Amino acid sequence: APLKLLSDSKYVINGLTRSLRGWEAKGWIGVANSVAIKDAVARLRARSAVTTLQWVKGHSGSVGNDAADALAKTGAAASPESAASLPDAPTEYLMEGAQLSFLTQKLAYQGIRLAAKATARPATTAILARVQATLLHEMGSHPTAPRLWKSIRRQDVARKQRDFLWKALHRAQRVGPYWNHIPGYEQRSRCTHCGEEESMEHILVDCTVSPVTTVWELVTRALKCKSDWVPTLSLGIVLGATSFTFSGRTKRPTPGLDRLFAIMVTESAYLVWKLRCERVIDFGEDRERWHSAAEIENRWFAAMNRRLTLDRSLTSTRFGKKAKDRGLILSTWSGILRDEESLPEDWINTPAVLVGKHFLGSRVGGVG
Repeated sequence: APLKLLSDSKYVINGLTRSLRGWEAKGWIGVANSVAIKDAVARLRARSAVTTLQWVKGHSGSVGNDAADALAKTGAAASPESAASLPDAPTEYLMEGAQLSFLTQKLAYQGIRLAAKATARPATTAILARVQATLLHEMGSHPTAPRLWKSIRRQDVARKQRDFLWKALHRAQRVGPYWNHIPGYEQRSRCTHCGEEESMEHILVDCTVSPVTTVWELVTRALKCKSDWVPTLSLGIVLGATSFTFSGRTKRPTPGLDRLFAIMVTESAYLVWKLRCERVIDFGEDRERWHSAAEIENRWFAAMNRRLTLDRSLTSTRFGKKAKDRGLILSTWSGILRDEESLPEDWINTPAVLVGKHFLGSRVGGVG
């Protein structure tokens, strides 16, 4: 019998029609969700009757499409074991490999990388699961592991912060338990402030040393200028900040707030790490040289203002299509600026726009 498929995903519609020939020709290399699309292609090709596809606007009152969205959401939240299994797709209707006429050196290299699947490290798997569980608890949903890795590479995250997050998710930094198995260096596994094992979680969120308490208090106070609710800044939230969204709580898109959260949390985590390295490596046991709350506060504001200045410059028309959207930059930083009530509605080209200190109240943190 004829079959008509309605979908609000142009990616799916195009993937099953106009993009299909090209994707098959390059052996599906680099195609997102290729396994699911190949499965659908094989099943549709096995049909003898006519199949038509139609795009419909999402959330436009289409009963079937809205019901499909609800089922997809339920399925995404379910465990893989609970999913009903379908008979295997007829693979004889699929082309295997890439056509030589389409193959380039870049495409071949991508294919080799995909074929040589890396073995998952237990430490990485454990920390990813923890981040996903934390995001699920705070947001009501969690990103897949590939989506989490991809979010770290988003343009809003600076390269140094990106590298730091990547290493933290792999537990690649030489801290804590790393030193327990090196004779003569066991003492490096303990925190010089409180004597606890200096894991990355302890360094970033658990230690009571001034950089940790001061920085996260600043982040929380700043975010509360834009949102009534701010998640507890645990290790899972810090490492998953690039995937975090407030839209689940607000029931509406929050691109500016989400972007500020990603920028502020990643910059702050990297600052805490830098201050820890200075304290442990440069200052050692000389507590008189340890960072004061005032110094930490100044360095945090300097980091935020550097990002604000960078964002403002990236809206310049000289970048052409690559320029940042002015509306997104305005929605990112509005609410935490100094003397904001005296600024014009579009303050991007206004001189001396800085992150304000109005949300500080009494000075946060302490010394040591």
